[in-house]
Amino acid sequence: MGSIIAMLCFHHCSSFKLSAAVLASILTSCSHTPSELDPQELQSKIEDFSQQGGYRESGQSQVKSERVNVSHAGDTWDISISTPDQPGSFPVVVYLPGLGETVEAGQLWRQAWVQAGYAVATVQSGRLSRALAEIELGDQKPADKDDDDPEQLARARALRESDLHYLGRQYFSDAALKLRLADLLWVLNEIKHRAETRQPAFANLDFSRLILAGYDIGAQAASTLSGEGDLRIAGLQAITPKALILLSPSVDLSAGNNPGHFKNLTMPVLVITGKADQDPYGISSPRVRTAVWEYAPAGEKYLLFLNSGRHKLLSGSIQRPGRKTVESEQLSAEENQAPEPGFFGGGENRREQDSHFDRTAGSDYKQLATIQNVSVAFLDAVVNSRQSAKHWLKNNAPQWVGRIGSFKAK
Repeated sequence: MGSIIAMLCFHHCSSFKLSAAVLASILTSCSHTPSELDPQELQSKIEDFSQQGGYRESGQSQVKSERVNVSHAGDTWDISISTPDQPGSFPVVVYLPGLGETVEAGQLWRQAWVQAGYAVATVQSGRLSRALAEIELGDQKPADKDDDDPEQLARARALRESDLHYLGRQYFSDAALKLRLADLLWVLNEIKHRAETRQPAFANLDFSRLILAGYDIGAQAASTLSGEGDLRIAGLQAITPKALILLSPSVDLSAGNNPGHFKNLTMPVLVITGKADQDPYGISSPRVRTAVWEYAPAGEKYLLFLNSGRHKLLSGSIQRPGRKTVESEQLSAEENQAPEPGFFGGGENRREQDSHFDRTAGSDYKQLATIQNVSVAFLDAVVNSRQSAKHWLKNNAPQWVGRIGSFKAK
């Protein structure tokens, strides 16, 4: 069992089925989970909630994973390929992680998609994965510092927030996006070439059925690759996704993301966000992230809006023991501040523990299950034209999701 856990955590080539017992062990080994909470109980609750009206796809594929890297323009790009462990050619979801995340990110979403019969190629640049390393290193408190000095803590938090906002403006800017997408397009074309020439690890990827998915800065890239905005990038027309999944999309209305910005998103789109989806960079707020859904042309456009939906929970990532992120530090500092109204009114305090999944809140397992169920049903409906998925999205999802959020279609 220990070797299987290690394989998943570090994405060596492996073949396994993500059973409840395996996922429980993974969560124990990989995440910084409050000791009073049992990971196996979490998985059991996810499954129980899914069975109470959730979308049940046919079959559960075993998963085969392999990790490779390519070098381009002075950067090393990590690529994690996960496919169903069976013969065939599979629709491919290209997943783009968030700022400061590695290709290990988004496990809970990616594993659900592969088990439902999709290949997933997770792609991340070395520069993006290291983007927050200096700030996180600075979070390590010297032994002579006083934890109880409120002025010292306030200064440190203000400096960290200032650094995050500066980095956010740098990395999320149009200029940085254009340079990043030019390199990303080269990497995607390299993956496509290896798939078409049936090279090892890539042979089962069907790029004629391409889906782009992303979280945070990855959602910004995925949306732009799909036609959002008016950036002129050579080779952009070669990427023709059949569908788009955006987790915590970046919308900066002050930078000119006006309603016309989204007019070219004509493919099916699933937007996933929530009232507490506040990023640590100050780029977007919960009230504006839904603009992608609001202003994209009607037709197979779906919005999953969670009553909570904290930013880091939407990453679907499993955090290693003892590792504090800059976002968890920032949100912890804000937990007693006044709530920020959500897009649909109301609001709530934003609170993020070291664990990405605060099960003491009593609803995280429902949010995780909801994202898994809705995203798999979306893929089955728009990529494989599965009638049961279309029926569930139209007739069952709004009521089922209504327990913890809202689900809309247009």
